[in-house]
Amino acid sequence: MSRRKLFATSSIDPTFWHDSEVRTSLARRDIAALLTAFINHHTDCTQTRLAQLIDHDRSDVSHWVNGHRQACVSDIEVLARIADGLLMPDASRVLLGLAPARARASTFATDPASPSSLGDRTAIDVAICGSRRGDSDTDAIDAVIAPLARLVLREGWQVHHGPVGLGIEVMTYMADQYQPPGADAAIGRYGHHNVVAPAHWVLVIGGGQGTAIELDYATTLGKRVIPLAASGGAAAQFAAEAAKDRRLRSWITDEAFGSLIACTPETYPTQVLNLTRSGTTEEVQNT
Repeated sequence: MSRRKLFATSSIDPTFWHDSEVRTSLARRDIAALLTAFINHHTDCTQTRLAQLIDHDRSDVSHWVNGHRQACVSDIEVLARIADGLLMPDASRVLLGLAPARARASTFATDPASPSSLGDRTAIDVAICGSRRGDSDTDAIDAVIAPLARLVLREGWQVHHGPVGLGIEVMTYMADQYQPPGADAAIGRYGHHNVVAPAHWVLVIGGGQGTAIELDYATTLGKRVIPLAASGGAAAQFAAEAAKDRRLRSWITDEAFGSLIACTPETYPTQVLNLTRSGTTEEVQNT
């Protein structure tokens, strides 16, 4: 008796991911519908082989396909194993609520961090400085973590941060919620100077004495500092000083700076995106 040929991932039909029902199942995280569609479309793939590909027990796949297990899944680890096992393309991963495989997350220990597939955008280096210390506003910090993590992920930025503080919080949120490939550990930089030196832009949120030291290094090195004034702490102090001393914000217009210091935690990522995409913004008029 001839042995049945083992279904290989190279046999996955790329057009499968463009099917409207498949896209709907991804958006709803309806894994039962997704796996059922996969089996029906790829008739050479058995439930046993599908279970091997997505690193689940065959009984799990059988229960999903036969409607004996909850259809919708929210466990990010389960979703990531399915996406990785089926070589899900980035557009489909995003629909499922995962990070695209091409996401540049170089502060994750095992990610080779290739800037390819970013289209015509050039990946930039960003330092995320700050903490919950001093007179920082914890509520404001809580509100900015998620949208900032989504921004970093979407733009494919290379992030530099210390071993503790807001940079770690942002990267941890990204890893927990979107599972970028290789997100096994975050690499924090020791030494305040080493955090800001490689960066094109320095994002500052809250912070105490350590963050103030990083800001001193940033201004000495001529980095472009983008503070979230609403987060209090060193960020608010820097914003107040920059409002009085144009040398601390020579790269940004008065109008843009005014919008920046007035922004909320929810609108801060948009301000950051606009500033980084416009480069030097405009040359400010001489005072």
